Amino acid sequence: MEINGQTKLADILAEYPFMKMGMAEINGKFRMLQTPMGKVMVRKATVADMSERSGMPVDELAAAIAAKVGAAQGSPDGSDPAANPAAHGEPGAGSPDGDTPAWWGKAEGFPVVDVRGAKGNFFPGLKARAEAVPVGEGLTVVQSFEPVPLYDVMEGLGFERATRKAADGEYRAYFYRAGEGSGADGIVFRPVALLNFPMIDGDLADLAVEFWDLTWNDERRHLPQETRLLLSMANALGAGRMRQASRELIKVYALGT
Repeated sequence: MEINGQTKLADILAEYPFMKMGMAEINGKFRMLQTPMGKVMVRKATVADMSERSGMPVDELAAAIAAKVGAAQGSPDGSDPAANPAAHGEPGAGSPDGDTPAWWGKAEGFPVVDVRGAKGNFFPGLKARAEAVPVGEGLTVVQSFEPVPLYDVMEGLGFERATRKAADGEYRAYFYRAGEGSGADGIVFRPVALLNFPMIDGDLADLAVEFWDLTWNDERRHLPQETRLLLSMANALGAGRMRQASRELIKVYALGT
């Protein structure tokens, strides 16, 4: 495949699936391709679009993609070893959504933390447990929706991840600690209201998570801070989280609304 500014990202990923993770290795901004919003972007984005998003010159980005593809094709079996689940074993039933990481064979032994139906704000306890995981080990988080709000926090703690949908209402996120990380204290507060939506409706939970990811995480967002806080207040009200709704109202009032 010839790779240039007009090459569609969807075509690259279709022919070289391992590049979904490979793009993040080229530029950290491409980690968003592994989020729900990234799945939407992939459908229409070209290499030129990705160049604009990352700030990398088109020619430099195209060359980096071609180099990664060439290196992968030079492996003994003609493919990226990290994209071959059979090379590493599979924990439980099925492989993760997207590409299979090199540490996937270890995932079966990760301690499991099932937070489905958890009451209150369980995150401080989960964060403390994650901080105690040694480099080279991991843990599995089970949630009833894709746990997108955890991704940035765990990444800040030095974790890589792979997620698979095990069944309706059951997502398993495997987190592997590749390094110490830079800490997660600066990460935007993740709304605990999201935990209530699965109790109301599973599809609503998925929609709420994707909506939150779009309004808070997407680098092209145009909504002002006040509007995003009001949307978070509405989400909290809809989930019956009145304390969180009050916090969002106070923050938006402090900004002059």
